[in-house]
This record gives sequence, C-alpha cells and structure tokens, in this order.
Amino acid sequence: MQFESEYHFSFENLKVYQKAMDFGEVVNELVEQFPKKEYIGCHLNFPAPQIP
Repeated sequence: MQFESEYHFSFENLKVYQKAMDFGEVVNELVEQFPKKEYIGCHLNFPAPQIP
C-alpha cells in the first residue's frame, strides 16, 4: 500500500522517513493477518495515525 499525495515535502527524501514508511507498511500487512478477534483488540490499543 503506497500513499500518494499531490504534494511533495523535502523530508520525504530522507532515508529515515522512507524506512519508517516501509516499516509501517510491513506492520500493517502483519496486523491484517491477525484473526479478527485479535485485530479488534489490537486496533483499540493504537491511536489513529496522523497523515500529513
């Protein structure tokens, strides 16, 4: 899953930002594999991400 925006910010060129986005995608893919019961419990423990 790749987030596309009509805007481009200079920090998006930073390796640390790119790696953080990749890590977030991996975590999201893993969470999607959780059984529904576990997913709901896990979902309630994490705040909603803030996307610029």
